[in-house]
Amino acid sequence: MAQPSLAHAESIIEQLDPRVIVPHHYYIWDVIQRQSTLLPADSWVDSRVGAERIAGPRKIYRIAEFDKLERVVHFFGDQVDFDKDSWRQGGG
Repeated sequence: MAQPSLAHAESIIEQLDPRVIVPHHYYIWDVIQRQSTLLPADSWVDSRVGAERIAGPRKIYRIAEFDKLERVVHFFGDQVDFDKDSWRQGGG
């Protein structure tokens, strides 16, 4: 299976024309195994004009505001909405 590429991601964005793009591939430094081929999404997020880094594990969207969005990037980084310690103790 071929590795996903930035060109592939851009193609998907072009086809779907989403209002909001939430880059995630479950690469979380202190959760994912280090031998994973996935790299952090930070450089891609940095390349997107107006990308917003969300400070917590959730964001609330309101329809009136959401309808005005066009391909904005909302990036949660390492903020995940689950208990990392419990996840680790359960063996992942």
